[in-house]
Amino acid sequence: MRIRTTILTMTVAAMAFGFASCYVPVNNPSGRANHAPTAPLVLPRPGPDRVVVDSRWAYSATENRPAPEWLLQRAGTLIAQGDADMDRLVRRWPDVALELLRQSIANDADVPVRLAVAQSYDRVTGADPKSGWSAAVAASDSQKSIYASFRTARENILAHFQSGQFAAGAKINAGGALPADAPPVVRVEALRLAGLAMLLDNKPDRAVTWFNLALEANANGPRHQSFELGLLASEAHRRAGQADAAAASWKSAVAAGVDVRDPELWERALLEKPEHADWPADVVNTGAAEPRVTPQGISDSAGILIGLGKMYLSRGALQPALLTFSRAEAETTFPGEKALATLYRAQTMIALQQPASALPMLEGLLGSSDPQVARRAEALQGDIFCRVLNDHQHGIPMMREALVDAPGDWPGKSRLLANLGLYDIIDGQTDAGIKLLHEAQAQFETAGQWEDLAESLKNEAASLQVAGRTQDALAMQNRADNICLRAGLPTGPLIVSKSNAAKIQQ
Repeated sequence: MRIRTTILTMTVAAMAFGFASCYVPVNNPSGRANHAPTAPLVLPRPGPDRVVVDSRWAYSATENRPAPEWLLQRAGTLIAQGDADMDRLVRRWPDVALELLRQSIANDADVPVRLAVAQSYDRVTGADPKSGWSAAVAASDSQKSIYASFRTARENILAHFQSGQFAAGAKINAGGALPADAPPVVRVEALRLAGLAMLLDNKPDRAVTWFNLALEANANGPRHQSFELGLLASEAHRRAGQADAAAASWKSAVAAGVDVRDPELWERALLEKPEHADWPADVVNTGAAEPRVTPQGISDSAGILIGLGKMYLSRGALQPALLTFSRAEAETTFPGEKALATLYRAQTMIALQQPASALPMLEGLLGSSDPQVARRAEALQGDIFCRVLNDHQHGIPMMREALVDAPGDWPGKSRLLANLGLYDIIDGQTDAGIKLLHEAQAQFETAGQWEDLAESLKNEAASLQVAGRTQDALAMQNRADNICLRAGLPTGPLIVSKSNAAKIQQ
């Protein structure tokens, strides 16, 4: 459940941990209730020989993914509302999209939506549609009776994996159930399952053969799958005692996955990194756009961890994000990288409702040699003063200096700008506040940040309602509802607290 800063909450104190507090979109795709942890959660890291089976990976890290059915429902909502930007959803959840597509073979339910997801997945992961999931979903839909045998074989193999009957799973020839003209990604899936069976049955030499065949078949397919298959091949080589081949497969895998935002695969890449292998130079930007903080041409594991932490943040997985940023802060040897990791750790702690612990960290960053880090820390600190301490006298000038008076752009700036606009409105500076809200809204719209745009429009509608401009408020709320419908978000106005309404009216 996403908690948002707004002038619309019951009290100023109740809004202390609001919409911009984590500075990335946060959601709860599972629909389960969230409960604040009473203590920091330390997630167990799987060792190289730990095998926990799920339907996409031979060994799984801690699960932070929603079910494929959630993505199918969300994609259906986007299509129903005429929103063509499916790529943003798939780019954030490529692992969930891939599992959905693997389950889509010979599946009668919601075929048009599955095909739309497949087309987006192929675009996002650089696959030739003829070799990708677009062709696979279309072929299995038009020839259900032919592909039904493969679907059954796949389900039986996975059932054997889950029950620990690896040898029995290895005896099922899923590829033999496919027609000769089956799209490449379906053959890749059959080869992947065969390799997993051998790996789980402690036959790494034979697993290597299957994974390499899968990689060859996926030559024009999704880079995301090449990333996964390369890591599996590296693990098989390692278990077979082939250190040089393991390192080569690992390096090929991470090169394929540079622009892939799948935190589980990056966790595996970090865990399986050969001691003397180097990260590809461009992998430093994995996760989200961020200025380079390490010397040109140098990438290290701490930089990868920062990207991984941002992937977790974008999914609302705050505890894994906090742990990951802490690891990055501890492991880096570059001052700029350490400051950036500390900044993201502080932001995550704020999102976890630990501002008292974050404030000293932000104070220490105000003197950072990186002016962007210093400005971001100042803006965050001012936001805490306004939201948590209700000290607008000190908080607003800090935010204005960092957000308005200083040049430059950086992740999360537009959300803080929207917050500053709300604080101005609460303090009776309506025109100045509305101007900042409009500036932030334009940035949200340009970036396709529909959740943020909708919330900002709702806040503006509420302030107009309090000011007695009922028709303007209704028009603004209608616009917010239209954005919500496009993005599959809840519609309807929020409620203005009496204390904030009184401030606005003064």
